[in-house]
Amino acid sequence: MRARIGFAVLVAVGLAGWSGKSMAQTPADAFNNAFLTACAGAASGSALASQCALINGGGPGSGVRRASTSVGNQLNVVPAQGRIASQSDAAGTNVDARRVFDAWTLQASAGFGGSDRDDSGSEAGFDNDRVNALVGLDYRLSDRTSVGIALTWERDETDFDNGAGEQELSAFGVVGHALWTPAPLWTIYAQAGFGSVDLDTRREIDFNLVFPGIPGNSDVRVTSTAFGSTEGDRLLASFGVQRALIEGEFNLRLDAGFDYERTEFDALRETGGDGFAVALPGRSIRSSRSKLGFSGDFVASNAQGVMTPYARAWWRHEFSNDGRAVTARLVDDANATPIVFLTPDPDRNFFELAFGLAWVFSGGRSFYVDVETLLGDDILSGYHVSVGGSIEF
Repeated sequence: MRARIGFAVLVAVGLAGWSGKSMAQTPADAFNNAFLTACAGAASGSALASQCALINGGGPGSGVRRASTSVGNQLNVVPAQGRIASQSDAAGTNVDARRVFDAWTLQASAGFGGSDRDDSGSEAGFDNDRVNALVGLDYRLSDRTSVGIALTWERDETDFDNGAGEQELSAFGVVGHALWTPAPLWTIYAQAGFGSVDLDTRREIDFNLVFPGIPGNSDVRVTSTAFGSTEGDRLLASFGVQRALIEGEFNLRLDAGFDYERTEFDALRETGGDGFAVALPGRSIRSSRSKLGFSGDFVASNAQGVMTPYARAWWRHEFSNDGRAVTARLVDDANATPIVFLTPDPDRNFFELAFGLAWVFSGGRSFYVDVETLLGDDILSGYHVSVGGSIEF
């Protein structure tokens, strides 16, 4: 009998661990479950104490009022902050592996894009717009090898669905890259960079309180805004290999590579919020993606130079960026009651499809336009458009 009981306990513990993520609380559920304990820690006379008295002490229906409060605090914007932060467009220098340029090449590019995510119980939906720019300098060490460095800038602006708030992210960085052609059909490239990130958030708190047990007492709508600001750093690296399959007027290449990005934020402590401001610990978001696909182009020469329409299609697989436990605490709660919830996992497999047109003119000048879109991602949709050019000297 004892053996059977022990076996049953082991099975139950194993199943609980296996299904931990599926049983994880949404941000609203976590807030609701922690609210009474947090109210016990509210300092007398604080904004949180006043809110707790109104919500918990208004007669019958306090459970409904707590549930409304939990949803209306819209803490599901916190997981979305991490997802947006892992969508950097700052990297990339558009080096042409097949072109032998002069000793020095100055290049510059600018772009804009966006992403969209539908709302879920665990993460707020959002509409994100971003712009980025790059200025770099390349140096040819030999006919087979080049190196370069670039300064990058990026700015993101995000509106969360259902009026949940807004956020702005700014990033500056330095990226170095190297390119090597060990054999006529092979190209190897790598890049690495780092930079700083600034994040400003605005979370809108909006909910209704119902008092069914108080005759003549109308519903109360509670609205407030909580503001947050923090900073952090970003590290990125990538490595790739190209193998030419067809060369001539039409070119086809097999591409394989790996990208890594880590964005870390310092702790964030909101202000405002009328008692519902929260404090968040430092966070680290890591993305590790492989890529495998094809790129091709068609070379058309004329008296003015060379025009090259091109396309690329990559399959991407995300190895990291797993759901993470986030612990928020109400600023006015002296007991620092933890409000713990999990961020959602990403879609592990998706595709990137791009089309573009490049021109190479006499005198070592070049120009390109590139349009890229995200396909097959069940969570995100997105696009990016960039224009750039270079001049040799």
